[in-house]
Amino acid sequence: MWTWTRLRFGRAARQPELRGKPVAVGHALERGVVAAVSCEARKFGVHSAMPSVTARRKCPDLIFVKPPFDVYKAVSQQIREIFAEHTPLIEPLSLDEQQMSPLGVSFP
Repeated sequence: MWTWTRLRFGRAARQPELRGKPVAVGHALERGVVAAVSCEARKFGVHSAMPSVTARRKCPDLIFVKPPFDVYKAVSQQIREIFAEHTPLIEPLSLDEQQMSPLGVSFP
């Protein structure tokens, strides 16, 4: 089963130079927020939903990588299609959050 963290860190497989280093998905801007972190970054107390400036303070060598929004969008659409197989009552809330109503859900 794919999780958002696994999708975010599939990049380490494509970029071997990131393996074993503290990496965060997000933007290192003053108002940026960390979306996900590697195990190496967690050792410094960095976690998702943390402000980027706080993460950098906790781990000065933290490497920020941009989120692969094209991948997120594709997976979000796949999930929406799975929901649509069961109910027409789907409410997309954000890229990684959707709700479906149990009213009219068809079960196999």
